[in-house]
Amino acid sequence: MKILVSALLFAILMTGCSNDGGMTKAESSSSTSDAEVAIPIDYSQGRAMNARLGRGMNLGNAWDSKSYPGDVPDEPYNYSYNDYLDDGWNNPIQDEDFQIIKNAGFNSVRIPVRWQHNSNPVTHEVNPARLAGVVEDVQLAINAGLAVIVDFHWYQELMNAANNYADNPAANMAVYEAEKAHFLAIWAQVATVLNAFPDSMLVLEILNEPTIKMRTYSTM
Repeated sequence: MKILVSALLFAILMTGCSNDGGMTKAESSSSTSDAEVAIPIDYSQGRAMNARLGRGMNLGNAWDSKSYPGDVPDEPYNYSYNDYLDDGWNNPIQDEDFQIIKNAGFNSVRIPVRWQHNSNPVTHEVNPARLAGVVEDVQLAINAGLAVIVDFHWYQELMNAANNYADNPAANMAVYEAEKAHFLAIWAQVATVLNAFPDSMLVLEILNEPTIKMRTYSTM
């Protein structure tokens, strides 16, 4: 499944970070040597996808729009209020847009989605109409010959919870863990549905523009 492993890795990274430079290495099994051996990584599939994405257009201010003032709604995820889907900012995606974009010479589209908007804070279920609408747009894009990037956009609740946790872990751990669980549960649901599309035509972007503070540690 396209995103589950990456999302779980992201969750681990948010609770701590490696002290090496990110290189994939293996420790030598020799008892007489502490040498580290670099493990080669095959980037060919990623590079092929980058080439396929080519010239792309971002379809913003549609599925990432919202219908509440401020960064975070008064009720968690605006759950009991009307969901205007991709028309929260009067800029809905039209069915014909994808063929127009393809005819203009583009290779791909990016669809930012505010997945938490109107999601269920208890069951973590994504708003069914929102998920169905995004699925329809992904299918329309692929039908037009466009590769698609779908991302998790503007999850401000998670950003705020993570930053508050970084400032004061003891006081804010519960809220942070709850938001992280919601994030992972949403991606599990979305990835399961979007897994019906071919890997060659769909990229899942874990989290747009994370503004999460890195925790710092000091030793005496």
